[in-house]
Amino acid sequence: MTAGQPAREPAAYPGLLAALMAAVRPGFRGEVLGFDPRDPVFGGPPCLADGCERPGRNRGLCRWHYQQWLVRKPDFAEFAATADPEWRPRSVPAACQVPGCEYASRMLGFCQGHYGRYRRAGRPDTRAWIAAGPPVTHPDPLVTCLIPGCGLWARPGAVFCHAHASAWSLHGCPDPREFAAGYGDEAKLGRDRISLRTLSPQLRLEWQYAFQVRSDAGRQKVDPGEAQRAVIFTAGAGVTSLLDWDEDRWRQHEPPPGQPGVSATTPRSLIVYARRQVEELAFGRGWDVEYPRDTWRLRNLGISDPIAHVRFGGIPQPWLKDLAKRWCRHRLATGLSAGLPARGVRVLTHFGSWPARAEAAASRRSPGRCSNATSPPCMPSSAAGSCKESTSRTSTASSPRSTSTNGIAGKAAELVLQTVPERSSGLNRR
Repeated sequence: MTAGQPAREPAAYPGLLAALMAAVRPGFRGEVLGFDPRDPVFGGPPCLADGCERPGRNRGLCRWHYQQWLVRKPDFAEFAATADPEWRPRSVPAACQVPGCEYASRMLGFCQGHYGRYRRAGRPDTRAWIAAGPPVTHPDPLVTCLIPGCGLWARPGAVFCHAHASAWSLHGCPDPREFAAGYGDEAKLGRDRISLRTLSPQLRLEWQYAFQVRSDAGRQKVDPGEAQRAVIFTAGAGVTSLLDWDEDRWRQHEPPPGQPGVSATTPRSLIVYARRQVEELAFGRGWDVEYPRDTWRLRNLGISDPIAHVRFGGIPQPWLKDLAKRWCRHRLATGLSAGLPARGVRVLTHFGSWPARAEAAASRRSPGRCSNATSPPCMPSSAAGSCKESTSRTSTASSPRSTSTNGIAGKAAELVLQTVPERSSGLNRR
């Protein structure tokens, strides 16, 4: 898929949605995934404060202790050694300073409504303006914040005051009553979360599956903060599946300026990892899957090499492409590095495009001549003879400038035909 093209619908990958539904377990099905601080993959090292078990991701401190340290920034080592490890729920937000108003304070000690009136009045002296008795509009019906012990008026049409509504939003907008019931619970508030609410249904399932596979492998840790940035990055890409873009596109994509939640540190490697897991679930792996493809993904063949792909798509002749594949499979089966087959295919790609250009040039000079670039030049009794006759036929139509190319490409084609096993060999095609 190239730039400017619309994302393909999920139906472009038959069976993938059903496979995802069957593979993702209930523990990873939520729109917001929460992880225990001691989780071996998604958890983190314990906070440096003695006795605190929350994950220490801010200079070794959990978020709560780090916020405490930021207030006065005392000696770090002394603070870590003496900090109280016990959980302390946040203090109740302050109410608006206008008498009789119980909305949460937002700006300059005023709620949102009174701050707007104060600003429209020309920002007079605060005490004088409050003493003048600005009107207070009571909510109807009166609804107080759901957080136990808060007591402030909820925002119009909502169930939280302005302060707690912000905290609720930062936690991924979970069920309001569950959030309120667990607001002071250290076990719940201390957990790291990854919100998938902004994703389309299939894209959400794909991320859930990728996180599940990473958790099951248990080998490499994932920072939930980095994972959240990766999720937001893919949500803003306008795709319905991670497979809509290839790996290079995901690595090179630059989001629009100002896209929220995206930074230069977006972990694209995690996106590529998730895409690979979904691709393997959709198409499988092994020679039966890779051989018909124009691009072989060597990792799906169990080959770990800096050369990750061998690309045959640039070879226009089907007969030459088939021979190139046979030759590459034979080379890879002998245990050679992927570098030699990849270089050979690049030479053959050049060779395949050269006779096509030569035939096109000859056709322009002789309009009645028929081009035969996409089929074997002749039908000899042996493959090697075919290669030599093909080279001699195309060389008569080439320009002097193509002489060196002719020699290299001819030798490459001859190498392929001499090296590929006969059709009776077990390495032929499959």
